[in-house]
Amino acid sequence: MPRSTISSGAVSGVDAPPGHPQPPFPANFGSLSFFTNWRKTWTHIVPGKFSGPANPYDGLLLYDSNSGDIEFCSSDGQGGILRFGSLPGWRPGWTHIVRGRFHYGLYTDLLFYDQVTGIAQVYQTDGEGGLQKMWEYNWPTTWTHIATVRSIGSDFSGLVLYAQALGQIEVQPCNGNGKFTSIPAVPNAGAPPTAWTHVAGDFFSTAEVFFYDGVNQYAEVWQIVEDSDGNHTFAFAASSQTTMPAATDVIAGNFGTEHTTVLLYDRPTGTGSFVFYDIGDSGPPAGINFQGEEQYTTLPTTLDIIVAGDFWGSDTEDYKFQNGFSDLLFYDRTDGTAQFCFHEADKMIVCRSYEGYANPSSVVQGGTIQFFVNSRVGAYRIKIYLQAVTQNLMATIDDVLPIPTPFPIGRQDYRDGPSWPAAAEFQIPENWPSGLYLARIEWPTMGDNAGGGDDSSKRVERLWRPEQTIRRMTFRLWCGRKIRGANRRF
Repeated sequence: MPRSTISSGAVSGVDAPPGHPQPPFPANFGSLSFFTNWRKTWTHIVPGKFSGPANPYDGLLLYDSNSGDIEFCSSDGQGGILRFGSLPGWRPGWTHIVRGRFHYGLYTDLLFYDQVTGIAQVYQTDGEGGLQKMWEYNWPTTWTHIATVRSIGSDFSGLVLYAQALGQIEVQPCNGNGKFTSIPAVPNAGAPPTAWTHVAGDFFSTAEVFFYDGVNQYAEVWQIVEDSDGNHTFAFAASSQTTMPAATDVIAGNFGTEHTTVLLYDRPTGTGSFVFYDIGDSGPPAGINFQGEEQYTTLPTTLDIIVAGDFWGSDTEDYKFQNGFSDLLFYDRTDGTAQFCFHEADKMIVCRSYEGYANPSSVVQGGTIQFFVNSRVGAYRIKIYLQAVTQNLMATIDDVLPIPTPFPIGRQDYRDGPSWPAAAEFQIPENWPSGLYLARIEWPTMGDNAGGGDDSSKRVERLWRPEQTIRRMTFRLWCGRKIRGANRRF
């Protein structure tokens, strides 16, 4: 369903049972900061690691193609920015600026292309607001779109160059020393070769490239593949199975699935649609499907530039993963405004009928264990089993009533615990043997056999060992949260 405007703090949808209230989950998309005093002449804004290596967040390169002015800014992860370098009157006329990794170094490299003259240059950034020219090339003046893509077995960015008028695609992996070598692109009959109005790919976010036909609202995903002899080709991977949303801008990023999503922004209507796709290597058949899972219909209709980058993080542990979830910067050139917004995966916390945990993880005979349960569907019972060759029922706590209001699950609860009140307590009998025990939540209508309630969405299990010494035990994990391209559970 369409969502409200991001400035109001859009709330992520959840799968609560029908007739029951939605749990208070944290928003996955919202505003960090809003600036009203930005320069009104920026033609390009590029994210990247441009400042010291201790800063895990993306900074910005801002470029005015008319004056040639460049400014470097760092971001603090909470919506704040700091200008730390400028190159006034550097070189006007660049029509394309693409970030990538084209050389060995700590910081993001940049490819500049002037479509009028055909000159292309690769620069290395130095972390202090400077640019060092590495290589220069004389290219055709026909390239209308340039994106980057990952190359198999390479640490460096590959280039995807597209000439729309000619219907020509070239893919050129980089060797890290200034050499780009073309690999063949396998023709595909899904769309005319001149149809693509947008080409979106990013070495730091995706291994695929998204081609979009804005006239027919059709899309395809292509990727570099390797055959049994080690030869590489650029080949079709998936196509849209439904009509794509209308878009004037297509932004590549890591917005919440195993494979990169893209944001389609339609300026006339102020609609932003996150489109997910699968290339067929994770179970479901390949395809690009849009079901309106995450769509916002009240974005500004005046945005000139949208940038995806790592501008926010709720936990510094997130940045130990290579592919951070992409946040967004919205820039309005006419008004000179800029808005930083955070974005995490939609439905990053799964809404379940029952969920919970037990504490402590190890108890002695005569000790007390507490059960913390979040029930969204009514009363339940807790059955305690001794885990042996079979599960031996040891005790039952009947008719546990839920708290009237479902408990919240916070953004950091996977790490810190949710701190819910105890729903039930149980004192371990003195004659119980040491061992592994399992506590299972069951619906009141289920049978009393040990196998009842076997649907993991309707139960919570916890293992502990009552014994003479406290020992930490492995236990069932619950309540998943996807962070920075990985899954965590607690």
